[in-house]
Amino acid sequence: MNKFQVAVSPQDNFCGVRVQGLENGRWLLDHLSRVFIFKSSDPLNEDPGGGTSSFRVSYSSQVSLSLLQKILGAIPQVVLITERPKSV
Repeated sequence: MNKFQVAVSPQDNFCGVRVQGLENGRWLLDHLSRVFIFKSSDPLNEDPGGGTSSFRVSYSSQVSLSLLQKILGAIPQVVLITERPKSV
């Protein structure tokens, strides 16, 4: 599998995750659900025109932004990009 970009966008209670490629998004969501306590995430949203997929991971006592970034950074296929939090 080739490397692909994953952008994380931290918010108050969750982290938005945007993945380059539709299949990569499916693969990553499946991979994450097997490697750590994955309490909740939104379903995978696919943008066929943009070639990306996205989902949100809710923070919990077991899942923090730093842990999610650490796990994503340890996946050889992932090129991790951290975006600034969006202001409301």
